[in-house]
Amino acid sequence: MGDGMGKFLIQTVNGQIRHDFCFGALEALEYQNWYRPNSHEYALQDTIPKEGYGDYIPIGSIQFVQEFLSVYHGRSDLRPIGIPPMLQDNRFVKRELHVLPSGTDLRPYFRGTSLFVKTLSRLKGFTGVITENELPSVPQDEDLLVSECVDIDSEWRAFVFRGTLVGLRNYLGDFTFFPDVPFIRSCIGAYKDAPPAYTLDVGINADRGTFVIEVHNFYSCGLYGFSDYRILPQMFAASFKHLVQHGY
Repeated sequence: MGDGMGKFLIQTVNGQIRHDFCFGALEALEYQNWYRPNSHEYALQDTIPKEGYGDYIPIGSIQFVQEFLSVYHGRSDLRPIGIPPMLQDNRFVKRELHVLPSGTDLRPYFRGTSLFVKTLSRLKGFTGVITENELPSVPQDEDLLVSECVDIDSEWRAFVFRGTLVGLRNYLGDFTFFPDVPFIRSCIGAYKDAPPAYTLDVGINADRGTFVIEVHNFYSCGLYGFSDYRILPQMFAASFKHLVQHGY
């Protein structure tokens, strides 16, 4: 069942649970405390207390987790994973994709009317589909992931814990378009230096099949109904330990 005692700080907004991952964590902790009485502690807070919670695992928005890391671990350099190098191969992304250093002229990469662009150095940075006329809106001082635009019929989130696929949920598009599970498992197998818990978002295109969209460490991630109460707290704890150590 569990990996021992854990302490968790769950974000509230005006005293209420607002994020689905916070609700899922709370339900999972209650379940594990029912199964093994007093196996976990948790506290609900709108803001990060300045002392007394250094051994807790924060569960909340990116800003909430970032502030906790800054207060208790002196860390403010969180980075997104995006598409890790070992999954940038065309057999996984199934589209033209480039990782470009800051200052690169993007005009040669247009193969149609639009281009998907995302900053790589910071969380919640610039992300969007742009036309060539919108190039001035793209930051020039950050490394970028640039991709051709692909129609996506359905989007799914795979949940991975310790190298094993533990959940799969549709979050956008036609839920009757089911992803290629062996393909997802091949992605998991190829991602050798992955965090212990993470999400792998995949899209489905009628012509290209299932392909990688991006990867997230398992914090501040929508669960979309994933609710394996046996392992959710352990996933949060393992991912946070990795975040403290590596910054992503």
